[in-house]
Amino acid sequence: MEEGTDEANNTGQQFTLPTPVGAQQRTSPHKDPTRKLPIAHIIALKKFDNGSVEWGTNRMESSLQAMDYDNGSIIVLEAGYYYVYSQVSFVGPSCNNTSEVLESKVLYQQHSSHKVLELMEATQSACEGSNKKRWYQSIRQGGVFQLGKGTSLSLKISPLDRAETEYHKTYFGAFKVQ
Repeated sequence: MEEGTDEANNTGQQFTLPTPVGAQQRTSPHKDPTRKLPIAHIIALKKFDNGSVEWGTNRMESSLQAMDYDNGSIIVLEAGYYYVYSQVSFVGPSCNNTSEVLESKVLYQQHSSHKVLELMEATQSACEGSNKKRWYQSIRQGGVFQLGKGTSLSLKISPLDRAETEYHKTYFGAFKVQ
């Protein structure tokens, strides 16, 4: 049974909320102040000519707690349900009556497999029509997924030469929700 205080009526009187029949008592991981919940927020720092991105984990704008990072991938250390998200910001020159497809894919690889699979994909068209100005476009995506221990998450960006690699514009991450 949960206990609370009737602060809405300013009485300060203690009351007890009933527990539904058949409900199981759960211990919230948030109540243990020494437990660190798995969190990863990785920021883009630089892109290379070989088509890869340098991701940062050690700056103030990034977070890595109870998860690991290896060569562009977030590594899940504790199985559970995770909210996985990404944002990629793109910029391009003026449009010349051509359309450009922008794409962001969150990839995953389970510890026991060598096969890399798509977890999420977001696409958007830029430059539909004639426009004499530079264009800017951001693609965001997110969802809750059950991930096993050792699962790695990475982000594939296309076209990479249009992606902006500033910490607040291109990033990806995950945090445990259950």
